[in-house]
Amino acid sequence: MSARRGSSRGARRRLVRAALVLTGGLALACATIASDAGDLDARRPNALAGPFRELREAEDRSSVAEAPNVLANSSGSIEYADPCVLDLDGGGPAGRVALYVATTLGGVSGIYRYLADDARTFPNTPDPPEPVLAASLAWEGGALRAPHVLHVGDTYELYYSAAGGIGVATSTDGARFVAAAEPLLTAAGAASWEGGAAPASPAVIEVAPGDVRLFYEAGGRIGEAQSSDGRAFERVGAEPVLEPSAPNPAEVMFDDVWVGDPHAVMATSAEGRRILRVYYAGEAADGTRGIGLGGRFGEGRLDRAVSTVFSLTRGSRAPFVLTDGAMALLYVAQRTGTTSAQRHLAIALGVAPGDAVLP
Repeated sequence: MSARRGSSRGARRRLVRAALVLTGGLALACATIASDAGDLDARRPNALAGPFRELREAEDRSSVAEAPNVLANSSGSIEYADPCVLDLDGGGPAGRVALYVATTLGGVSGIYRYLADDARTFPNTPDPPEPVLAASLAWEGGALRAPHVLHVGDTYELYYSAAGGIGVATSTDGARFVAAAEPLLTAAGAASWEGGAAPASPAVIEVAPGDVRLFYEAGGRIGEAQSSDGRAFERVGAEPVLEPSAPNPAEVMFDDVWVGDPHAVMATSAEGRRILRVYYAGEAADGTRGIGLGGRFGEGRLDRAVSTVFSLTRGSRAPFVLTDGAMALLYVAQRTGTTSAQRHLAIALGVAPGDAVLP
């Protein structure tokens, strides 16, 4: 990416980090996403929107990963990317979940599934042992990324990205998926802001009956498409719903170069207004990455929160949030540590609110 900026920028970043620690990570400016997504009628913090603290060692029950990681390979020979979590029994952060990730095992690349009974203790062996979906179609280009799995009636739907765009696969058990022959969304017909790039990193959500939205990354920005059935999508508007922050010498922005990896959730403000929240990964000119949050009431562009909701220290990306209304877990892909020997990707966990006690 771009070259590092001067030492003055680094100093400002350290000051901002310190301020975030002192304020619990919430912006102190006018209403932000972390205080009910810009709802001017409610400036009270909503803990489930973030910020998220890292999983603590005392909360880590796993023997194959060290907190804050929940899925990692100590030798660095295996990397795990693009987490997606499916609640299997309605237990939320305390229940049984399936974690879908993009990785390569035994020379076979694809989307693999890992199971946990408590949403965080994952074995190092996937279930099933083979990928639930591997590249088999010409448009996929040999590699799959960014799974997003939904359980709709009796069917599991896995949206994913590959070389030619975004596709979908279906399953009856969530363990073996069959991909549709053609992608759902490609670079064809895209607006100029996408720069000719194939759309990637799908985040699919039904915002109302018969109104399915697909948020995606293209050209370092986030766009939106709409469908009535989750199959035939049309792009919404001619502009991105979120783009990098405008560089500002007076402020330290974590996302002024690139934004992507969207994950969408629906929430309700203190006044009962429906909020669409989109978590995303951002990158700054110095290569620093963090997890941000945008939101909106109704339609249009996303209103960006001022501060990040999760760590800037390990290159976090690909956020996915699981919540039961009382607690929220944030899964991210990030480096296993901060040293040169800890550069490989693992799946880490954040918790909100910060004083929550994991069962």
